[in-house]
Amino acid sequence: MADDERSDEAQGEAGPPPLPPPPGAPAAPPQPAPAQWTPAPLKRRRTWLVVLLTIVGLMIIVAVAGGVLFVTRTLPPYNGAHDFMEALVDGSRREAVSRLCARDREDPDQAFQTVLRNIAGRGEVEVTVNPFGVSRDGDRATVDYTVSSDDDETHELVVVEEDGDWKACPST
Repeated sequence: MADDERSDEAQGEAGPPPLPPPPGAPAAPPQPAPAQWTPAPLKRRRTWLVVLLTIVGLMIIVAVAGGVLFVTRTLPPYNGAHDFMEALVDGSRREAVSRLCARDREDPDQAFQTVLRNIAGRGEVEVTVNPFGVSRDGDRATVDYTVSSDDDETHELVVVEEDGDWKACPST
C-alpha cells in the first residue's frame, strides 16, 4: 500500500483533506491566501495594427486603381496631343500631318494655323502638354497645353480616337 500512496502523490492527486488538530493542541499556522485571479490584458495593441494595415491596404488598392485608370483613360489622349505638339513645334510637318485626324488632314494648313496662332509672335516659347489636363468623353478628349514665354497661356487641343490611335483635331 505504501507503493500505491507514493504513486498517488507522484501523480499529483490530492488525498482527503487534513484533519483539524486535536483540542488543546497549538493551532496550525494560517495557510497563505491563494493568488488573486487577474484578467488577461486586452489585446488593444493589435487593434491599431489591424486598423493601420487595413488603411494601408486600401490606400494601395486606390493607388493601383488610379494608376490603371490613368494609363488606360488619360495617357492615350495625352500621348496623341503631345506627339502632335512636339512635331508641330519642331517643324516636322510630315510627322505633324500624320498626327492629325482625318478631317484635318484634308486641310492641314488650316489645322496648324489654329494651334500656331496661340504660339506665334511670342518669341522663344516652350510648349508643355499637361497630363493632368485631359478631359475624356468616349472617343473624344480635350488636352490642356501651356505656351510659356514671358507669361503662360493655357489652351485646349481636341484629340479624337481613330482606328485605335489618338489624333489631334485642332479645327474642331
